[in-house]
Amino acid sequence: MKTAQILLCIVFFVTLWQCKKEAPPTVSITALPATVDYGTTATVTWFSTNASSCTLDGKVVATSGSVTTPLLTTKTTFNITASGRGGSANSSVAINVNPQMFTVEIISDTNGVINPSDKIVSVVSGKSLPLAISSNFGYKVDSLIVNGFPVVLTGNTSTVNYTLPNIEKNSKVEVIRGKNLSWFITQNNWKADSVANLEPNGSWSRYLLWGVPGAAQFVYTFTYDGNYTIYNSGNFEGNGLPISVSPTVTTDYYVRAEGTCNTTLCSSITITVNDSSMMATTATASLSTICQGFTTTLGITGGLLGTTANWYWYAGSCGTGSRIGTGTQISKSPTIKKRSWL
Repeated sequence: MKTAQILLCIVFFVTLWQCKKEAPPTVSITALPATVDYGTTATVTWFSTNASSCTLDGKVVATSGSVTTPLLTTKTTFNITASGRGGSANSSVAINVNPQMFTVEIISDTNGVINPSDKIVSVVSGKSLPLAISSNFGYKVDSLIVNGFPVVLTGNTSTVNYTLPNIEKNSKVEVIRGKNLSWFITQNNWKADSVANLEPNGSWSRYLLWGVPGAAQFVYTFTYDGNYTIYNSGNFEGNGLPISVSPTVTTDYYVRAEGTCNTTLCSSITITVNDSSMMATTATASLSTICQGFTTTLGITGGLLGTTANWYWYAGSCGTGSRIGTGTQISKSPTIKKRSWL
C-alpha cells in the first residue's frame, strides 16, 4: 500500500512537470516596408516561441527568420503558422502596393509654355494627362508629336489643349512651334499684299485698307528676325531692318531697340512728302486768231503746281519744242500759225 502511494506521487509530479514544459507556441510576423512601390520587394520577418516548426504560406521555414518577397504588384498578405507539442499559433501581415506609375517626358521649345511645366511627369497607370499648350506672341504650334507620331492639329494653334489618354507605358510628348504668320493678316483693317509671300523669316508688305475712317494708307515691310521697332508719329509701324514706308504726308519716324534686357531711346528721321503737280485743265488764249504784229495772251484754267514747280510754255510740241515762257500767263506775237503747249 505504501509502495503504491509512492508510485502515484511520482506519476503526478512527472505529469505536472511535462505539462509545464509543453507550453503553447507563439509567433509574430512583420514586413518592412509596410507599403512598397509597384514592382518592388519587401522583407518579411517572423519570430516564434515554443515551436518545433513553422510554415510561411504553407512552405516550411525556420522557426524564426526572414525572406525577401517576390516583386509585388498588388496588396499581398503573408501568413505564418508555428507548431509545437503545446499546439500551434498563427499570425499574418499585409503589404500595401502603390499604384503602377509611368513617366511622360515633355519636350518644348522656348517660344511658349506647357502646363504642367515639369519636364518629367509621373502618371498613375491607366490615367490620362491633360496638357495646356500656349505660345508666345507671334508664334503657334506647328507640330505636336506623341510617342513618335504626329497629332493632327486644326484651327488656331497658338493655343492647344491636348489630353494623353489611358497611359499604359512611359511616353514622350514633343511640341514644336513656328512663326504665327496668320496673326498678321487677320488683324482688323490690315491686309498682307500676298499670302504666298508670308514665309517664315521673310519680309512682306502690309497696308491699311482704304475706307477706314480717319486712317491714312501706309505700306511697309515687316521682318520677323529684326531687332528694331518702327513707330509712325507714336503709332507702331513695324519692326526689323530695313522696312519700307510710303507716307502720303510729311511724317516723323522713330526707331528704338526693344529687348529682354532694356529698351533704348529713339532715333528719328523726318520724311518730307512733296506735293505733286496736276496738269492744267485747259490752255486759253485771249485771241485765238490774230493778224501779224498783233499780240495774244496765253493762260490756263485749272491744274495745280506741286512743290517748287512752275508752268512752262512750249511752241511746236510739248516738252521738246521751243520754250517760249513761264508762268500762268504769257503774251506772244506769232508771225505764223503756231500751236502752243503747256
